[in-house]
Amino acid sequence: FHSDGRWEMSQLRLLSPNIYERINVSGEVLTPRLVDKVRSVLNAKGPKTCRDLGLSAQLESIEHVSNVDFSALPAFVKASCDPRLAEHATNKGCKFACSTSSVTTALSNVYFAVGQHRPVDTSYLSPCYRRLPRKMTYGAKLPASILLHRSSDKLWMMDNNSTPSTAESRILMDLGKSLEHKLTLDHEYYARLVLKNAIVAPLPVSQPGSSADLFISRHESFAFTQIGNIMVRSQLDCSDPLLPLPNQTFDLKTRAVVAVRHNLSTYEQHLAYEISTLKGEFNSFERELYDLSRTAMLKYSFQVRLGRMHGVFIAYHNTSKFFGFEYLSLEEMDRILFGDSRAADRMFDISVKLLERMLSEIVNDFSNEQALKLTFRAPQSPLGRLQVYVELDPRMSDKLTEEELHRRLKDEFGLIMPEGATIGAAQTRYDECLKESELQSQVSYDILPLYEKASAGRLFLYTLSVDNFINGKKIESHKDWLRLSSPRSKLTTQYRFLNETSLGPLCIAREYWYAMKEGDRDGKDHGPRLFMYK
Repeated sequence: FHSDGRWEMSQLRLLSPNIYERINVSGEVLTPRLVDKVRSVLNAKGPKTCRDLGLSAQLESIEHVSNVDFSALPAFVKASCDPRLAEHATNKGCKFACSTSSVTTALSNVYFAVGQHRPVDTSYLSPCYRRLPRKMTYGAKLPASILLHRSSDKLWMMDNNSTPSTAESRILMDLGKSLEHKLTLDHEYYARLVLKNAIVAPLPVSQPGSSADLFISRHESFAFTQIGNIMVRSQLDCSDPLLPLPNQTFDLKTRAVVAVRHNLSTYEQHLAYEISTLKGEFNSFERELYDLSRTAMLKYSFQVRLGRMHGVFIAYHNTSKFFGFEYLSLEEMDRILFGDSRAADRMFDISVKLLERMLSEIVNDFSNEQALKLTFRAPQSPLGRLQVYVELDPRMSDKLTEEELHRRLKDEFGLIMPEGATIGAAQTRYDECLKESELQSQVSYDILPLYEKASAGRLFLYTLSVDNFINGKKIESHKDWLRLSSPRSKLTTQYRFLNETSLGPLCIAREYWYAMKEGDRDGKDHGPRLFMYK
């Protein structure tokens, strides 16, 4: 936006065809290793059951959540509270800095617009899956919100604005963290560090440092990657020399079976659901892979790409025991999601470039602001479109001292941070608790505050329109993307980015209301009520 009132974003633009290089700025990083019993899965074709691997009952079983000391787990530090991330970004002259968890949901929505909600490939599955949907699930396509914080005159830090919506979601997420340690630590150390009232042998005298020091040093491995004008922090869960160079690191994901994931509020009533076969429509590893491809696989593939990793190791469980394990290379995920790695590289590159350009234009338009909330939504119709809602003056938590943070976490939420947790980790957890309590108290369907904000010039709607051409021919259908696999195919991307000021505040407020509530529909009539007072 210029001082004379002109908007230049209405012009059609061509995206540069040059692929962004992912530059490693972190050097060598020490990472954990899988326990020996499951390492062979890295070179196996398809899933391996616990019986195949000869797992002990101790490793196969999963401790009840009541026996896990979640406060002992290394605490997550959001991007805006990580001084190392800010330092790397500043040293490289980046304009934005984020973690993979804070950028992948927004990046996914950009991809949905670029790829026109392209369905996944299920041709490799059994015939029974041919009649089942191939599009991403409703939950996978929900709008994503991020918070941009000004760190300096030249740097913005990006945080994810979402938190687990229920206590069950939080438990499942925290259980996943503890299981990652179960698969990378000897049981003696795992029991000592993670389980409550565990009876274990004392640590060897020769073991340097405390058990907490060992825990933190083994499980806080990060890579920092520069992609264009964005610095990305990626947590490296594991590495193994069995994988080919140069990328021997991989993501570790613990994934609850479909019956548990779809019934989180009553998940303990579905522990009878087990994976009993490799193939089939139900109770099979094949069912889990089908469900994964339509839900979280896109996020997994983006995280692997951003972190320059080789693939993802998946542990299937029902919160009571493991059923088996599977390793998916990035190449395999590319085939399912994009057709092949050539197409995947181009789609990823286009999505990152568009995200970077949108962020740059938005922060330039609001250069006097200290914080912005951005919500990304890719509507099903029309295809190739993305809505970006920009909210000024988002609600921010107070910056507190380390002592005050620990006191409030204990007094207000009954939480004690793990030993050695940084002030950034404490601030992150406190902000999450505030967000969760805020979500639980939101029962009003009044959009009047949004209307007032839009009327006051504090809420805006931008739209992105994207068209892709292969050798000059516009991509009109999902099948047209298959032509991108040819080495002779030249992809051209044309886009337009607009500030929709002409829509008016009521229209913007209504559309934003629907975007925020899209994941909260329960079948009842909760339409926006402009003049509803309590």
